Amino acid sequence: TDATLSVAQVQSSWIFATASLTLTLPAAADGANVCVFSNVVGGAVTVDVSAGDAIVLNGTTLVDGHRIDSSGSRGDFACLLAVDVDGTNPNWFVLGQSGTWVDGGGF
Repeated sequence: TDATLSVAQVQSSWIFATASLTLTLPAAADGANVCVFSNVVGGAVTVDVSAGDAIVLNGTTLVDGHRIDSSGSRGDFACLLAVDVDGTNPNWFVLGQSGTWVDGGGF
């Protein structure tokens, strides 16, 4: 299942995945936040961003447009917060996570 989230859906929201899931976040707007939780064994979760946005994972800023992928274990989660650090380019920061999350590359 795939879903493109709206701005309203990334305002202190939790997304519970019951199957493999690809989420596409809206353009990063300062303060937007969302957590995604995998409640299925073998159901990898992918979090993708809009072109021009980047995800900061484990202190490393990924290439603009790259997504993050979970290992597919039940209990994997990631919480992301959009922060505009320099006043011109907000990024999605992974503030908390469980399980293995990696740079899944771009499309």
